[in-house]
Amino acid sequence: MRPHSHIRDHSRQQLEQRIRRKGAVEHLNFFEQLIPEDREPPKDPKEMRHFEQVAGQLLVAGYEPPAMWFYFTIYHLLKEPLVLETLAKEIRGAFESYSHITPGAAASLPYLTACLKESLRVMPNVLIGMPVVSPGAMVDGTFIPKGVICQSSPFALARSPRNFCEPLRFRPERWLPEEHPLYDTRFANDDRKGFHPFSQGPRMCAGKEVAWWQSRLFIAKVLWTFDLEMVSGQRINMDRDLRGWGMYEKPEDYT
Repeated sequence: MRPHSHIRDHSRQQLEQRIRRKGAVEHLNFFEQLIPEDREPPKDPKEMRHFEQVAGQLLVAGYEPPAMWFYFTIYHLLKEPLVLETLAKEIRGAFESYSHITPGAAASLPYLTACLKESLRVMPNVLIGMPVVSPGAMVDGTFIPKGVICQSSPFALARSPRNFCEPLRFRPERWLPEEHPLYDTRFANDDRKGFHPFSQGPRMCAGKEVAWWQSRLFIAKVLWTFDLEMVSGQRINMDRDLRGWGMYEKPEDYT
């Protein structure tokens, strides 16, 4: 956990290094959208500052949320052995070899997607919603004056019994289609409008689809390759031991 000034300085250093490497990288990435090959790097300090901010967002969003998504998913799978067994069977029954596991193929596995959605619901990567300044408008019958900053908590929405049955339990079945053999009617009345882990509207997460491809691929390859179990004597309780300061601070003591 570092101060914002450290993150800003790190972003500037990474941006400067990436500008120097322009045209000499093996794989193209988001940077080519910021400064195309036929465009010179900006010389205006204000424009450069803008690029530093974008670079910082890409650095943070490209690492921390996916890493926590993997971490939370594996944690909940280990806490629910039956769910872990069901998911492992789906994955191992779908692929003949490790090399056959691709993002597109993994996207066709409904229980894998359900487990990843449930992980995001129980432990959303973003604790607070993106703030929006009201233009002066009616929202659900209530007038919000102009200039009032509005935001909602994905964490609170996803754990409210008004929105979800058994909101504090890890139940991937709630996300399965009705025709799936593991579909459970107990969750038929879940209000999925309370689930927005990537935010919504024109400023929603630009990397949503990339994150989904990464997460499906990662979990599928891990469970295809390894048999997982909780470390003996580990008594971690995520609701008790996890701390959130805008970003999460994972528990250090696992015993």
